[in-house]
Amino acid sequence: MALQNTSNKVQYNCDGVQTEFSFTFPIFQSSDIYVVLTDPDGNETILTENTDYTVTAATNGFENGGKITTVSTYASGYTITIVREVPLTQETDFRNKDVLPAETLEDALDKLTMMVQQLEEKVNRNIKVPVSDEVTSLELPNKDARAGHFLGFDANGEPVASNYLGSYNIHPFMETFLESADKPTACSNIDALSKTNDSLDDVQDGTTYGRVLQTELNSGKVKEIINLGGTSYIIANDDDTIAIYTNGSLVGKIYSNGIVEWGKQSACEAKLAADQLVPTDSVGWTKLNIVANYDVLGEFDDTNHRWTCTQSGKYLISASVKLLSLADGNHAGLLVRKNGLNFRPHTMVPIGAAYNLAMVGSAVVELTAGDYLELYAVHNYGADRTAQATDIANYLAVIKIA
Repeated sequence: MALQNTSNKVQYNCDGVQTEFSFTFPIFQSSDIYVVLTDPDGNETILTENTDYTVTAATNGFENGGKITTVSTYASGYTITIVREVPLTQETDFRNKDVLPAETLEDALDKLTMMVQQLEEKVNRNIKVPVSDEVTSLELPNKDARAGHFLGFDANGEPVASNYLGSYNIHPFMETFLESADKPTACSNIDALSKTNDSLDDVQDGTTYGRVLQTELNSGKVKEIINLGGTSYIIANDDDTIAIYTNGSLVGKIYSNGIVEWGKQSACEAKLAADQLVPTDSVGWTKLNIVANYDVLGEFDDTNHRWTCTQSGKYLISASVKLLSLADGNHAGLLVRKNGLNFRPHTMVPIGAAYNLAMVGSAVVELTAGDYLELYAVHNYGADRTAQATDIANYLAVIKIA
């Protein structure tokens, strides 16, 4: 045969279906190739002929190559590499004055060429220096000298086994980090922690002044704590939630599905605890004596029946007034006052028949810390009417939304 192609290797990407993989370079026998399976992580396994695959010649023996057929299919991400590697032996015996068959001589020369090609393929995968480089020696130190060290090059460009960083071009920050004996020392050296923390209490009581602590706390539920100084910190949990603490108290959570929960946002509802008489409109608007039903931040004053803003922002206000036994032709209204002045919601309703009237109003408003809100009612019945204490009316609700 003639060897006009220098290739002695072919590679295929697997697809979970293909089992036949061809090669066009010539070989003498099936054992002159080996097959490598590489997984998606780059790990290589040498497959075994007649166990993991079989080899079939193309035509005229293996002079035109052949194919392998794998027993298993391999998923996308795997690769199959077929490599020719003939034994580095010379088994042809030429005798003096004996017949010299041309085919035998050609086979011997072919095998020598195959050896050269397979050695070239391996050499091409080695580290090389430029041809113009004046190399004295590239011999590595012995095994004992290399153990526990990394490969470096001395002032002459020759390889050395070293654990010394000072003579190499490494940034001082990384030099400090790499010279650390262990993880706590490394964290301390790069100012990630000022102390080693053994429990969550070290962060909660404010004794930690470092910024990042990675550990296993609370039976493995906490995987990272970012300390913000004092007793304020953020905890990233193994259940993919992020908890935020200020002054040691939980103020909010962020869940993996994007939902944000703020436990310390303003949220208040105040309502009548008992029925209240509301005079006719000749005396003007009457403040309802509502008291807190729930109040997250303690912003409602039950004595003065008012809610006071403690943090500036945008708020959703909802209010309701219900008056009993009004007559045809009457009107009634509800009003929320801010700092003693008419504000909103503000609703007036004419009455077309005698019945109990319930009114509801809402608004999104901008409030400043210190602003206070009160709920008022009015009617023109001509005599006192009752504002009914009920779960569904005569209430003021406030929640911070931004």
